[in-house]
Amino acid sequence: TGGLKNCRNSSFVKGYTMDFDEYGDMVKAACDKLKSRYEAMKSENGEDMNRSLITLIINASEYYSYISVKRDIVSAFKQILTTYKSLGVCVILSDMQGVPNIGAPELVRMVKENRCFIVFDNLKEQHLFDVSTKTQHKFHNKLKEDEAYFVDKTSLCKIKIPTIDEV
Repeated sequence: TGGLKNCRNSSFVKGYTMDFDEYGDMVKAACDKLKSRYEAMKSENGEDMNRSLITLIINASEYYSYISVKRDIVSAFKQILTTYKSLGVCVILSDMQGVPNIGAPELVRMVKENRCFIVFDNLKEQHLFDVSTKTQHKFHNKLKEDEAYFVDKTSLCKIKIPTIDEV
């Protein structure tokens, strides 16, 4: 959390908290904003609107289990990851080392089912999805700082990402 904590006073950050209930309120507020975008898009006959990206970051492994019992937050995340996923929203899940694969919290299951994500960890070290031995051999080299894996439904590929020096 140290790196993210340093960003909390940046002009692009609208909210930062380490309080789980407060973060739940932020998730529900983001869902409400996306619902408004969705309704506006429907009334504009599907035209793309000028909108800023909403980014939700979870960087505390304890939070995954905590929200699994909070039905309103789980419901908001479900809407974000399904209905509103193409309306300018990005959900970043971090610090997942302690999150179990078997009996995973509901949010983690939803992400796994959606199967569209970017992984910044080496395939052997990530715990979000199963990787065959053949695929692990194909992508056996460690990721560089400017690389990640893009997973989309049934495909997996290595991608280049911009670093802070390139932006």
